[in-house]
Amino acid sequence: MEKQARHFETGRPSADEYDPYFDTYLNAVEGDNPVEILSLQIGRVTEAFAPFAGAAGNLPYSEGKWSAKQVLSHLIDGERVFMYRMLRISRGDSTPLAGFDQDLFVASSNANERQMAKMLTEFAFLRKANLLMLADFTEKHWLARGTANDKNTSVRAIAFVMAGHVNHHLKIIEDRYRPLLNGEF
Repeated sequence: MEKQARHFETGRPSADEYDPYFDTYLNAVEGDNPVEILSLQIGRVTEAFAPFAGAAGNLPYSEGKWSAKQVLSHLIDGERVFMYRMLRISRGDSTPLAGFDQDLFVASSNANERQMAKMLTEFAFLRKANLLMLADFTEKHWLARGTANDKNTSVRAIAFVMAGHVNHHLKIIEDRYRPLLNGEF
């Protein structure tokens, strides 16, 4: 019989595990279990973005801002980038990982021509696949450190940043985009 590894409770990252730039995201995460938070976000993202399946999904809340579809595209891109960083660092790859230009990614995403339902499915599938990988991480994986964006970071810090990043954008959707549904723009 195969012995099951004990699940490691990550706890919150210490200040030396991430770039202080990400304090906003870490502060947007309650609790000490990023896997639980990441799991709950699948439903929260679907609930927040599904109402924007119509024309309101293509509208920015203000001049020069992204549309709701572009925000979701950004979350999908972030999901891939953050998980790639966690994969590389957890596997012991010490190659410094470059940042990415979020505005370039969004401009090239074709988000406003996509169907909201397909984008939500894509986010959910990505997140579920990532959760499967994270579920088997050991203490060694969670505490592994590497370089991303020229800053020292740990895998657990990236998991909290990923969760906080989504929470940050969900708040913006609620506060700034939701009025578009009621014609309050």
